Amino acid sequence: MTRDAMVPRRPVLLSEGAAPARWLGEGWAALRRTWLLWRQRARSRAELDLIPAHRLKDLPFDTSTILNERAKHLWEA
Repeated sequence: MTRDAMVPRRPVLLSEGAAPARWLGEGWAALRRTWLLWRQRARSRAELDLIPAHRLKDLPFDTSTILNERAKHLWEA
C-alpha cells in the first residue's frame, strides 16, 4: 500500500477554475441579500404593530390575516 492510499481525500468544495475570493464574495453577497430581506420584513411587520386596532377594519385585508402576519418571525415568508 502506498502512503497516498492511506490519506483520506477531502471533497472539493469549489468547482474547477473558480477562485476562492470570488466564491467567498458570492457567499457574502447572498448573505447580505438575505439579511436585507429579513430587515425589510421586520420593518414592515413593525409598521403593522403601529396601526391602531380600530383602523385595522378599514384595511382591505381580514383582521386575522394582519394579526398572523404580525406574529411571524422575520425569516418566515
